[in-house]
Amino acid sequence: YNKTKETNGTKQMTKNTEKTNEKKKEKQQKTSVGGEHSGHRQRLMNKLDDDSLCPHELLEMLLFFAIPRQNTNPLAHRLLAEFGSLYNVLSASVEQLTSVKGIGGNTAAFLSCVGKLTQIVGEQEQSTFPPVFDTATFYPFVKRTYQNLPYEVLDAFFLDPAGYIFRKRRFSTAQANNVQLKIEELNEALIKDSPSGVVLVHNHPSGNASPSEMDDVTTRKMQAVCSMQNVLFCDHIICGKTGLFSYYASGRIQEISKNCAFETLVQTNPLQRLGITTED
Repeated sequence: YNKTKETNGTKQMTKNTEKTNEKKKEKQQKTSVGGEHSGHRQRLMNKLDDDSLCPHELLEMLLFFAIPRQNTNPLAHRLLAEFGSLYNVLSASVEQLTSVKGIGGNTAAFLSCVGKLTQIVGEQEQSTFPPVFDTATFYPFVKRTYQNLPYEVLDAFFLDPAGYIFRKRRFSTAQANNVQLKIEELNEALIKDSPSGVVLVHNHPSGNASPSEMDDVTTRKMQAVCSMQNVLFCDHIICGKTGLFSYYASGRIQEISKNCAFETLVQTNPLQRLGITTED
């Protein structure tokens, strides 16, 4: 009995030793792989700021983070050979990516996520407003951003004393086809952000950029509130599918500024000056 017990114990010790050796060997192999490629990876990292990386090197670097302990160079070349370009790799679906040998679910999801982020950044770059309010750049921006919106919006762009745009505030959403400026919301925003000037932009999804009677009321309200806060109301631009209408370019903003200034309103009937009936 004792001999049998001793034999079993010896066998168990042998198995434990073999498992320990296997783990050590596996660990050494992983360490060897990391050491072998760490220098190469560092060289790529150093080239990153020089804008001297080739497409396959950029893709290889991306794969570093998804597959940290593997030489990702062959995989980067394989992906580019399969899809033809870096753009196509990052635009591919998870299912398409996992069809490539060596690409698992996590790696495919990582690459797909990077591609979608790149797409969003590109779209936001197109819609980013110009740094300075200048008609040469601002009008094309308005056309590009608002012309094809299927719903009506009303945005206010806030300017600093030098004419730089530092904030955009939206006072409407896609919940209605006719937007109205709420005086209390605008007044609160002017107090909080303290702009020196304001440019109002909204769109007409119907296509015609000509101002409606309600647009005139909105413009007069805007001028009145800006005047009370000592803020210059620069322009109200309406964007339709057929073009733009500018209250400033048409000369109407000057007349509205005169008739709806705070000093003028307190001396007359303010509702009449603003074009607001008791029903409004």
